[in-house]
Amino acid sequence: MKNYILFALIVLIDQLTKFFAINMNFGVINKTASLGFMQLSNSVIAVISIVVLVCLIIVFGKISIKFNVLFLLIITGGASNMIDRVLRGGVVDFIKIWKFPVFNFADLLICFAIFLLVVKVVKTNDKKIFS
Repeated sequence: MKNYILFALIVLIDQLTKFFAINMNFGVINKTASLGFMQLSNSVIAVISIVVLVCLIIVFGKISIKFNVLFLLIITGGASNMIDRVLRGGVVDFIKIWKFPVFNFADLLICFAIFLLVVKVVKTNDKKIFS
């Protein structure tokens, strides 16, 4: 139950930040993928995203509990960006830091969770992600 609440809360926060960014005219609709590096059509990106999300959801039920929140953050960020692709034809990006590509809260969560996942596996020397 906690996973559903966390999922809903993060999607809500991400969608609200994107809503305000668009309505205050400092958000952009990004039709590319991977922080602007992949120039594919929105439809192709959406299909790839759905396949990846389904795979992650399947894996989510089989992972060790200590990696649960990190996988949930990745899934939630991807799902929230998928909502944008379906409703807006692209992902709303609005955070600009130095020379990095423009990104959003969901992108930040995905990158942060992947970074922590790698650190946790390497640092704890526990390669057993699946339970």
